[in-house]
Amino acid sequence: MVVFVPLFEFLFFRKRPSIAAAAGIALAIIGMVLLSRGGAAGNAQLVGDLLTVGCSIVFAGHISALGRFAPRHPVLPLLFVQLAGTGAMAAAVGPFVERQHFVADPRTFAAVAYLAVLATLLTFGVQTWAQQRLSAIRMALISALEPVFAAGWAAVLIGERLTAFELGGGALIVLGVVVGETGSALLARRAGTA
Repeated sequence: MVVFVPLFEFLFFRKRPSIAAAAGIALAIIGMVLLSRGGAAGNAQLVGDLLTVGCSIVFAGHISALGRFAPRHPVLPLLFVQLAGTGAMAAAVGPFVERQHFVADPRTFAAVAYLAVLATLLTFGVQTWAQQRLSAIRMALISALEPVFAAGWAAVLIGERLTAFELGGGALIVLGVVVGETGSALLARRAGTA
């Protein structure tokens, strides 16, 4: 996603990332390569890798489009349109992807409630709100922290051990976000005083 958002921004909107953002993106990409190479079955799963790339393209398109719409519309109606549209597409396509089944037990209801409220409504609401204030490239760079948090929580909650490559990759992603964010702020400040 960090690769595709700047590419989409340039191809569709002729917007180039700043030097600091480009450096941060490069560091984050190297970090992601290092962070993802440590898994035992990681690179053997070509279909999974292709699905991940496809998902990254879709998320990058979402971030780029939201970067154009969010500043012009209120958060809640825009959030409703996103979630209703996604729900309608999932309802239409879902039966063709897999057999639909639902087990009515308390654990299933708790999982659905968690996914609906925290993992969907809250996260997309915060993202929509943030993209009223941030560019699509900055949003993608900040989103690069997601695998770092996922790896950290996996280590804390299930005791997964991180290799030196994975730790180094996570550090490079964090460094990339810091370089991109602070460098962009410094460049903006310098441009404002010039």
